[in-house]
Amino acid sequence: MKILKWILGIIALLLALGFLMPGTTHVERAIDINAPASSIFNQVNELKNWANWSPWAKLDPNTIWKYSEPSSAGLGAYYTWASEQSNVGKGKITILESKPNELVVQGSTAISDAKGLYFINPLGEDKTKPTQIWTQGETEANSAWVPTIDKPNQKTTNEFYMTVPSKYVTLSNG
Repeated sequence: MKILKWILGIIALLLALGFLMPGTTHVERAIDINAPASSIFNQVNELKNWANWSPWAKLDPNTIWKYSEPSSAGLGAYYTWASEQSNVGKGKITILESKPNELVVQGSTAISDAKGLYFINPLGEDKTKPTQIWTQGETEANSAWVPTIDKPNQKTTNEFYMTVPSKYVTLSNG
């Protein structure tokens, strides 16, 4: 009987602690890369390099990867993957736009266009323009940069968390 009281006491304590915990948790990972734009561009523009840094590549060692031929880099290059694990699944990513040392835009079966997310002076090289990123989601452009359904009659709610260096300001409307 004494053991049962101890077990019930521990369960009650754990339940009480559970009610005191926050209702949501936010987990984020970020890294600053101290490298020239050309080396970063080459990592992103060559799809075969993605296995070196993509967390998805490590989830299932039996994933089947297929790359476009004759090239797996640059505009139009793509790769497909197929896994029996539900957390990896199957899909396709295609490079939709590729500007050396400046921009690589990729799309997937969920993100399939290069609109809705715009960069102004991203490297800060033009002193006459601010470094800026902005979005324009009217009417069906959000799905070009964030996996969502954005048909005018489909209502969805998204919550975004932004972490930016202190020299930048964030603003949201909507």
